[in-house]
Amino acid sequence: MKKQTKRGRSVIRPLTVQLLIAAPVLTLLLCLAVARLILSGVVPEERITLCACAIAGITGFLLSLYCGVRVPQKRLLWGMVAAAGYALLLLIGNQFFFGMPYSGVAASLGTIFAGGLLGSLLSSVRRQKYV
Repeated sequence: MKKQTKRGRSVIRPLTVQLLIAAPVLTLLLCLAVARLILSGVVPEERITLCACAIAGITGFLLSLYCGVRVPQKRLLWGMVAAAGYALLLLIGNQFFFGMPYSGVAASLGTIFAGGLLGSLLSSVRRQKYV
């Protein structure tokens, strides 16, 4: 993942740093939006688990789409690596902050990898030029 400058020198793009910053920020922003919807009564409290899975899936989708757009080759692979990294980040964060393993891991991992696959596929589609 190198970027060519005007003088021909290559500069390493800090894509992993951008993804490591974007994942928690995007997750917290989506959590705040869902919390606002729950407090205003639009979403019932019984749907918190569904909202958590939706947040994980949307974040996995956006991270893999961004990663797939930024890398020049093997976009599907790098998009799925970004989704797997986000899933690992969530699992480690839950173990670190709460001291116990995540209980609904299958549903969250399923939505993260489904969103990651969708984002990777969208980023790897070749664009056709219309004449």
